[in-house]
Amino acid sequence: DVPFETVTNAVVQTVDLSETKTADAQMVRRLYGFAPSEMDGCLLYYPATNMGARELLLVKLSDLSQQTSVSDAIQARRQTQMKSFEGYGVEQYDLLSNSVVEIQGNYILFVVHENAAAAAQAFLKAL
Repeated sequence: DVPFETVTNAVVQTVDLSETKTADAQMVRRLYGFAPSEMDGCLLYYPATNMGARELLLVKLSDLSQQTSVSDAIQARRQTQMKSFEGYGVEQYDLLSNSVVEIQGNYILFVVHENAAAAAQAFLKAL
């Protein structure tokens, strides 16, 4: 079982997060509908402005039974964002269309970024 910090460090190094903000527990709950305190680890970088789509969510589940609800929350967030940018935010819409969701055991990664594939690779390698 790899420490959350190890996986976080590996993933965060692969993407430019300068256009994002670090979320607190309240923001995670607002955007994804779950409490980080229910997880073994949770890190969210979300768009600093309404015009951005870049996002990174890394969750270490405390129990595998949470996998479906967290995965569903990610899909819902992705759909909401795609609807927001549909028709006018072409670049953001493309980022969302090409976003990556990786589920490995008790870890879940969601990346909306040009380098999403690199982040996913770093994620898998860290595990």
